[in-house]
Amino acid sequence: MGSFTSFQVLLLSLALFLASCNALPQNEAAALTFFKRAIMEDPLQILSDWNYLESEPCEWSGISCSMARDHVIRLNISGQSLKGFIAPELYQLSNLQELILHENLLMGTIPKKIGKLKNLKVLDLGVNRLTGPIPPEIGNLTNLVKINLQSNGLTGRLPSELGNLKHLEEIRLDRNRLQGRLPVGNGSEFPSKVHGILSFQGNCLQDKDSKQRTTEQCGNCPCAHLKTHE
Repeated sequence: MGSFTSFQVLLLSLALFLASCNALPQNEAAALTFFKRAIMEDPLQILSDWNYLESEPCEWSGISCSMARDHVIRLNISGQSLKGFIAPELYQLSNLQELILHENLLMGTIPKKIGKLKNLKVLDLGVNRLTGPIPPEIGNLTNLVKINLQSNGLTGRLPSELGNLKHLEEIRLDRNRLQGRLPVGNGSEFPSKVHGILSFQGNCLQDKDSKQRTTEQCGNCPCAHLKTHE
């Protein structure tokens, strides 16, 4: 009887452990798993503690959760030399407020599904190796206060949807190869509080007020004929 009781206690302890590890919704836990799978190289082992068998996701490096520990609200892994791609499944972190992956070696394009993170206030993907266009879906992130995509390899025209970010206080898109004109949304430009904190230099924009790449550096794009200091 004693051994049977001990077994019951063991089962109860295991159930309580599993319950604590599953405090996050299943889709949010899955999103973090997809994020790790999309990273090919992690030389500093920053993701080494992302292990369900050892700890719950709210205790993993770079992860911050709500007070109730039932949602991920911040993913901040900067300057860790992560090489890989940005998993589009991150859109399942529906309560995420800050996505900060600054200064890594992330490649590929910015997933369009990032535009579903409606609670996002800070998007910082600066100083990586991202390519392709800025997805217009980012214009759906109407709570954004800060966006930093500087020092990547982004190309294409600036989406006019960026002009819809009415709460924006800081935007940094410098040192890419973006084309076109500065964005406007709904017939108006960026809010006046953003002026002076815009950074667009080092692109291929039709903007005479900021230093742009030369025509030779930009190829055949109709950019401003102003040299930039790189």
